[in-house]
Amino acid sequence: MKFRDLGEFVKFLEGKGELVRISTPVSSELEITEIVDRVVKQGGPAL
Repeated sequence: MKFRDLGEFVKFLEGKGELVRISTPVSSELEITEIVDRVVKQGGPAL
């Protein structure tokens, strides 16, 4: 499936319930890497 842009892809993920938004402030340099690594290894949704 092709998407016109990133926004369209994000909407697609939201519609399928495969997108999780992180609402708590996190460090983009330190914490987000660990969070994404853990979720990906568990086969979790897009963040």
